[in-house]
Amino acid sequence: MTEIIRSLANLAGRYDAVFCDLWGCLHNGKTAFPTAVAALLGFRATGAKVVLLTNAPRPKSSVVRQLDALAVPRDAWDIVVTSGDAAQMGMLSGAVGRKVHHIGALKDEPFFTDFAEDLAAYAATQPAITRVALKEADGIVCTGLADDLTETPDDYRAALLLGKTLGLPMLCANPDIVVDMGDKRLYCAGALAQAYEEMGGTALYFGKPILCLPFYMDQPDVASRVVDVGAGLNVDKASLSSCVLSHKIWTLISNTSYTARAAKVRKLLERAGGTSRAADFIQETLEVGPHHWTVGDADEPWHKRVLLDIMAVYGAVVLLIVLATRSAYTFVVKCWRKIAKRLDLQWPPAALATAKGTGDAVAQN
Repeated sequence: MTEIIRSLANLAGRYDAVFCDLWGCLHNGKTAFPTAVAALLGFRATGAKVVLLTNAPRPKSSVVRQLDALAVPRDAWDIVVTSGDAAQMGMLSGAVGRKVHHIGALKDEPFFTDFAEDLAAYAATQPAITRVALKEADGIVCTGLADDLTETPDDYRAALLLGKTLGLPMLCANPDIVVDMGDKRLYCAGALAQAYEEMGGTALYFGKPILCLPFYMDQPDVASRVVDVGAGLNVDKASLSSCVLSHKIWTLISNTSYTARAAKVRKLLERAGGTSRAADFIQETLEVGPHHWTVGDADEPWHKRVLLDIMAVYGAVVLLIVLATRSAYTFVVKCWRKIAKRLDLQWPPAALATAKGTGDAVAQN
């Protein structure tokens, strides 16, 4: 039975780590949430680890300074992983060229100057990234709007159209479309990238990759699809250990291809409307409880656990196709016989009759 977690304290002793989003979970852009900070402090007090994840387009160092300014104590977390870190790797590897045009605010300047130790070492081995005017650029690096308090994507329509006309790829450092800062809704880099793609431009995204741990029912199939599209990795429950888990997580964090594909899948899900339906479902559950759920468990009939009902449907479809093919063949043969009779043609056709006669002769010999 699915369990509703009403407090992080309920997980104490059951998990070695928690992954916590920042905006909307730990703070609202203006102030930190005291109860969330207390929950993370309490969780770490049990010896567990806290990993903070964010789609912020800035590197870890910049986000840490923001957390300090919001009075989030450093002993409330162990590590911070940002979309900006992953996007920096993409930029340094030349994903959109070496001469780039920047769309973003002054607060995002650390994206071009502050690198983690491993990224700084990598940057030293690569040709320099130069910021230029749009007409001179190989690509666009978008960290957000220059003034997200007053601007909207419509203010960038002319620049985006020019970039699309020039065939410039865009590196989007923050896949979020909007965020709420206090009581004000602000547009993010993802909104500009979305508008750019709607014009026919190409945008590259960096978001949070997925680590799947399937147990039963359709979970292995869902996990395999995540792996197939390159949006995450799968962990076999039979070989699960802290070492395996640490290795998988590090692979997801260090390989930017996973974050790029995860953001692409996220965008597809948003277009399909699944995010809104999921949010409605969660809201309904919080209001009326989970009693109306229909969940699979080990008490289900064996034929449901092995998906026999689904296989029966597939079998029936295959049988119908076979019967339809046979019926179509019979119908064609009957039609041919009628036409042959009216036109006084030979049935079966001469070539077929000759082949059949030859076969009979061989069999007799």
